[in-house]
This record gives sequence, structure tokens and C-alpha cells, in this order.
Amino acid sequence: MKLFNILPLIAAAIIIVFNKWILDYVEQKYRREDKPFNRRYAFILSMCAVGMLIIKAVLF
Repeated sequence: MKLFNILPLIAAAIIIVFNKWILDYVEQKYRREDKPFNRRYAFILSMCAVGMLIIKAVLF
């Protein structure tokens, strides 16, 4: 595998491992601005991003 194929997999692994802390950080930002934050939808979107990174690594 080329380096460019491995980098998206590394990014996907980082998102999976640090997902709880990333969502906590985003939730704090939204609470400061008094905006509604749905943690379930944010988790689903982050997993979609992981899926896109994995697809990019496999197909390209």
C-alpha cells in the first residue's frame, strides 16, 4: 500500500479512538453558544466520516 492509502486509515483510527473526547469538545462549544446538540446524530456523522475515509483508502 502506498502512504496515501495508509493516511486515511490512520485518520479513521484516530477518529474512532478519540471520538468520545471529540464529541465532548464539540458539545461544550455548542452549550456555550446555547445551540441544541444531539450527541447521537453527531456520533452517526463521525462514523460516516470514518466510513468515507476507509472507502477512500480502499478504492483510491
